[in-house]
Amino acid sequence: MKLFVVISTFLLATSASVIKGPGSRIIGGQYASVGQFPYQVYLQTEFANGPSWCGASILSADWVVTAGHCVYDATNVNVVAGTISVNPFDSTAQIRSVAQIINHPQYNPNSPNYNDISLLRLSSPLSLNYYIWPVPLADKYEDEDELSIPEKDTREIHINEDFVIRSRISNPGKA
Repeated sequence: MKLFVVISTFLLATSASVIKGPGSRIIGGQYASVGQFPYQVYLQTEFANGPSWCGASILSADWVVTAGHCVYDATNVNVVAGTISVNPFDSTAQIRSVAQIINHPQYNPNSPNYNDISLLRLSSPLSLNYYIWPVPLADKYEDEDELSIPEKDTREIHINEDFVIRSRISNPGKA
C-alpha cells in the first residue's frame, strides 16, 4: 500500500510536466510556498535532440522516483531540490547529478502508459532539511474529499520563470 501511495503521489506530481504554452495555467491554483512540498524536485534532462524537464519525488537522500519517459535515453540528468522557482533557483536549492538510472524492466517508450517509472540514484546525497525531505508514506489510505498535489505553472515560461503551485483535485475514491 505504501508503494501505491508513493507511486500515486509521484504520478500526480509529474502529470503536469508537459509545457503547453503561455496560455496554459492551472485553474484555481495557488502559488506554493518554499518548503510546502519538500519532496518535489525539478529534473533538468538533456537528450540528443535537446533539453527537457520533468518533476520527481524524493524517496531518500540518495534516491528519487520519476516517470520513465522523463529520463529514458537521457544523456544527462540533474536533480534540483528545495526550490519552487527554477529561474533563478531559491537560495535553499541543492543540485545533484544522477549517477544511475534504473528504468522499469518492462518500460517500452512506444507504449509509455505502462510501467512508466524510473529510479534515480544521486551522485551524492541531498542534505535533508525543512525544504528537502522524502515523500511521506501514509500508514493507511486517508478518505478525504480533496487532495493537494504540486504542479508546474507555466504562465511565465516566456520570461524564464516557473513556479511550483498548489492545486486541489477531487478524490476519485470518494463518492
